[in-house]
Amino acid sequence: MPFEIRTEDDLVKVVDEEIYFSKGIPVSQEAKDFILSCLHKNPKDRLTMNKLVDHPFICLLYTSD
Repeated sequence: MPFEIRTEDDLVKVVDEEIYFSKGIPVSQEAKDFILSCLHKNPKDRLTMNKLVDHPFICLLYTSD
């Protein structure tokens, strides 16, 4: 699990934290966009499964052979 949640306060911290990517770890813009698309707080703002599988990041994984 990416988060250790033991109390309601722990959950609030995770939900309210801004998502950032470490400068020391190279992450492509496509990967960042994919991750952020999955993690919108409001479920209505998240991409559907069909849109996620068509996301450029996923498409790059299958065309980079």
